[in-house]
Amino acid sequence: MKDFQVESIVDHLCNNMVGDKEQLRDISSIGLKTVINELPLTTPSLAASVCKTMTGRLSAAIAQQDDVSVQLEALDILGDLLSRFGSLLVQFHPNLVDALSPQLKSPRLAVRKRAIICLGYLVISCDQTLYIKLINMMMEQLGKSGDLSTTRTFIQALGAICRQAGHRFGDHVERVMPLVLNYARQEDDELKEHVLQVKSFILIE
Repeated sequence: MKDFQVESIVDHLCNNMVGDKEQLRDISSIGLKTVINELPLTTPSLAASVCKTMTGRLSAAIAQQDDVSVQLEALDILGDLLSRFGSLLVQFHPNLVDALSPQLKSPRLAVRKRAIICLGYLVISCDQTLYIKLINMMMEQLGKSGDLSTTRTFIQALGAICRQAGHRFGDHVERVMPLVLNYARQEDDELKEHVLQVKSFILIE
């Protein structure tokens, strides 16, 4: 297919993914995931163009609070996009962090988990400034979090960041670990498990 034809297909799929018809949304989501998986790495200009089109639409869909099913699909697709083409999206990373960060406080656990996965893929290729900003945001939220569910989420997010980009985490260990380990004293088995996971990721790295 010609590049413009692929771009046109992606544009239509993005429109349908946020449309009113549920069946059409599901089919379009599958179509977008297929495009991401099959997009040839040998044509970086096409990949960059397709990624640019998808990123804007997905960010807008993630920010929607009205339809959780659209949010979840958009997060799934964004995770696939970042895992394969994260390095082509560097210019969009700040906007993606702005779209994903609020989802870590979503009342829906599934939304939070998918946002964590996306952030994990994002830190593999984001620049150092954004990486530090993300770590600082996590630390700030943990420092003032009074809700156990939110605390679990941010500790999980720190674990995902360390697991995916642990080589960068070394400069932050001394200030992160005391705060994280402090939560191991909470009478909450799930929270303790997340703390131990973060610690194991750091030790591995």
